[in-house]
Amino acid sequence: MAKRLTKAIVCFVTEKDSDLLTLTDSVLAGITNNSYFENPVPTVAQLTAVRDAYKASLLAASTGKYTSIASKQINRLALEDKLNKLGTYINNVARGNDTALVSSNYPLTKQPEPAYLGTFERITLKPGSNAGTLECKLTRIKNSKAYTFMISEDPLPEDSLWRSYTTTMCSYTFTQLQPGKKYWVKVSVSGTRGQSIQSNAICQFALM
Repeated sequence: MAKRLTKAIVCFVTEKDSDLLTLTDSVLAGITNNSYFENPVPTVAQLTAVRDAYKASLLAASTGKYTSIASKQINRLALEDKLNKLGTYINNVARGNDTALVSSNYPLTKQPEPAYLGTFERITLKPGSNAGTLECKLTRIKNSKAYTFMISEDPLPEDSLWRSYTTTMCSYTFTQLQPGKKYWVKVSVSGTRGQSIQSNAICQFALM
């Protein structure tokens, strides 16, 4: 699977008022005299002016006056707009260059974690509730997509034939077995990315 490009996050509507100011100060420090972004849009001066207006209105809004709060909100929207445009410029210039993006001090998107297939933790095989049955259960495996339960009669030669039953469940009951006969069972697990793992074979007698 191709690596997804890292990008600067350009939406800040969920940021708290004080956090937005802190974020802006960090971006200004990162973008000022940054050789990766020599002609930022908006300019450092333009972003600084909007940041200063927002800071002043943020302090005024602490009085609780309606007009001050309204002014703060207007200045916040203006600051968000400038940060959005600057972030878009940074993404267009950096084109996924992680070093350049990190230097801007913008918050960045995260790469999705690989969907590694887990390992077998616990698998049990016991006689079922009816004659001629066996129940196989295992702990659900992380990032699994399907479970194939395989069964073969004892003795177990190297070229034994396995009957297979595939399900999305992490348990399966084998039926129509010979009561009292010994059987071998193993499980193959396929993952969401095409991976697969297989358990060791375990044995048990079908219920009489």
